[in-house]
Amino acid sequence: VWLRPSPGTPLASATAKLIDEYAARLSCPRFVPHVTLLGGFHCESHSEALKATRVLAATLRSLRCQPRCRGALVESGSIFYQCVYWRMELEEELVRAHAEARLAFCAPAPEGAVFMPHLSLVYGDLSEEAKAAEVERAARKFDPAQFAPNFDWVLEQARTKPTGIKVGPGHPHEAIPQDAEAQWLSIDGDLVELGLWFGEVKRPKIARAATVVNSTGRHEIVSETFVSEPADVEALKSFIYEPDNAVVRSHLIADLARDIGATLVSREIAYLSSDKEIHSPLMRGFRVLDEMAFDRKKLKAYLRDRNIGTLEIKKRGVDVVPEQLRKELSLKGETAATLILTRVGDDHRALLAEPLG
Repeated sequence: VWLRPSPGTPLASATAKLIDEYAARLSCPRFVPHVTLLGGFHCESHSEALKATRVLAATLRSLRCQPRCRGALVESGSIFYQCVYWRMELEEELVRAHAEARLAFCAPAPEGAVFMPHLSLVYGDLSEEAKAAEVERAARKFDPAQFAPNFDWVLEQARTKPTGIKVGPGHPHEAIPQDAEAQWLSIDGDLVELGLWFGEVKRPKIARAATVVNSTGRHEIVSETFVSEPADVEALKSFIYEPDNAVVRSHLIADLARDIGATLVSREIAYLSSDKEIHSPLMRGFRVLDEMAFDRKKLKAYLRDRNIGTLEIKKRGVDVVPEQLRKELSLKGETAATLILTRVGDDHRALLAEPLG
């Protein structure tokens, strides 16, 4: 079940043109721009599928549910149909529409399933290097001048009076005005927006801020500059820490590392490590129980021997799909654990860990 841009709109034309450009240059398939609302279900016939679709449409109309897709980040994946894609923000009505689609098609969510709305840009089997290059190319095509109203006009108005501008958290750093305060906001772990503040509502001596709001209150890390000095990279230690997405997107990871006395495990990977147990609302912490090279067969045997049946899988810098890996591991034990797949230095490693309380 797809959500498609309305035909003839600027969004429909722009995304179709971008997909066609990639298809022509990379010799990849062309396809209609869409966001998959529901997949992986089965209908006995075309008429049954059509009936369920009509039920879904009627339900969304009766609920006045109008799912909107707002782009967050351009990313890459290991699946042919998710080679390079534009990940959508998890808007409340989009999540609601997904839930209604499961009801309409009698397709309950499998255990561990995660709804990850996205608009694919490239279908293909590209190398990791090629995918990284295409992600960068796609991100450069993000043009705030095409906003409505025109973003340059909005900035001109913002400089005449105290102003706050809300944009998507994936807004490119190079498009952030140097006279604004840029504040990335995360609520209960979800990165929801970037606020640009001008004039009297801009706080003095703050260029970037990562604000985290959760059950314990409002927490923040800030910087007076738009670029941070890099953090040190050292070997993995006894604890590993996952910064909140607001810290990651604001590029304040190095600042957080210095504040808490931690180091990076790899230059381009957003994991910190320390020999100290540190508790901070700006990150999630784990005690490292074991470390090994990432080998699927050995990992499967390792987890079986330890009677692990429930596994939280986290990954950064490793090209795996957690849902697929979980199926490959055929977990049948009675205990729970956290598996962190990441690069440590230049190596792909699998870390068995337990969350800090």
